[in-house]
Amino acid sequence: MNTIIEDEYGNLHTINDSIATELLQRGVIRHRDDGTLVANEADLNNLPERFPWLCVCDFCSERPAAWNIIVEDFSLDGPVKFESVGGWLACEPCGTFIKSGKSEQLARRVNARLGPLPDDARAIVNVFHTQMLDAFWQHFKRIERITPRPFGH
Repeated sequence: MNTIIEDEYGNLHTINDSIATELLQRGVIRHRDDGTLVANEADLNNLPERFPWLCVCDFCSERPAAWNIIVEDFSLDGPVKFESVGGWLACEPCGTFIKSGKSEQLARRVNARLGPLPDDARAIVNVFHTQMLDAFWQHFKRIERITPRPFGH
């Protein structure tokens, strides 16, 4: 599952729960008095360089990341505000779908990894995923294989 973290500008980021635990232990994120997690934006943006083994697939949150994807920056103003800045990472299955141009299979995989949600939230997330993936394909440039780094190494 994923944890929501707020950066210093009020933007929300979702990251894998196990990554949140590691970042808490390293002081990159912290709990506020109200229990929410907060991080310095610069710390969040530098995670791949500082802790490459923490990286997960930007599509399904699986580890390890095996593909680097070059995408033009874009933003969405739908039911969920979203800004994509910089490259994306993909696990082996998601990267293979992207390399092969299999957009429908990628969408099915992304939505299958959602976990339990109330119906109204699932509807919003499904709309968001559709919009996000449509924008991703419009701004996609190329995909490159990278050396996967096992978690913790």
